[in-house]
Amino acid sequence: MTEDFKDATPGGVISIFPLPNTVFYPDIMLPLHIFEPRYRQMTADALGKDRQIGMVLLKPGFEAEYFDRPAIHSFGCVGHIQDCHQLPDGKYNFALKGFSRYKIVREIGDAPYRQAEVLLLKEINDRALEGHNDPIAQELAARLTAYCEKLTQIAREPKIADIPQCDRLSVFVDRMIMSLDLTPEQKQGYLEEQDVMKRADTLLEEIKLKTDLISLSHALSKKKVDPRMN
Repeated sequence: MTEDFKDATPGGVISIFPLPNTVFYPDIMLPLHIFEPRYRQMTADALGKDRQIGMVLLKPGFEAEYFDRPAIHSFGCVGHIQDCHQLPDGKYNFALKGFSRYKIVREIGDAPYRQAEVLLLKEINDRALEGHNDPIAQELAARLTAYCEKLTQIAREPKIADIPQCDRLSVFVDRMIMSLDLTPEQKQGYLEEQDVMKRADTLLEEIKLKTDLISLSHALSKKKVDPRMN
């Protein structure tokens, strides 16, 4: 994770929406159904202002304090409300489109929902993708394809590699992360890394590890070897 924030700009005060098991990234569309009164108020206030809401992951053990102020991670992603529809009972349905990673500086305010002063984090070592010639994107696509082929061998049903079509390496890497069966905490780790190349390198190793584990499991099952004997 990047320790300094030279590549950051003040993002002012944003409303933050903590959720379990949801890690949000820039350029991702997140459908949301808003039903709690405090978050209905948050949505109404955002619609009347800048339409911005910052998603953030709740830390484990949040359940006992969910309706108060449970612990949250310090990094999240802020997005713009799009395609918003208010239902007759006051609930909302909308899509949130991510546009920037952020770091919480401090929580402020006494609104019924949480607000924070944030830094907007710029992507480090990002670059444009031109055609299919980027070596990092090519290697990630090849690794994901190999992984899906191994999954097909085990599951005996097709697992198609979902290779994103993007114009920036940062978006390509983030969408690859979203497509993998990673835990929320793993996805949070990628969210906190500003450096696109570091994210890509870690993701390459993650996909390789998953592929190797499937290969080992497949080999052991074919040989009917009990791994506890090793």
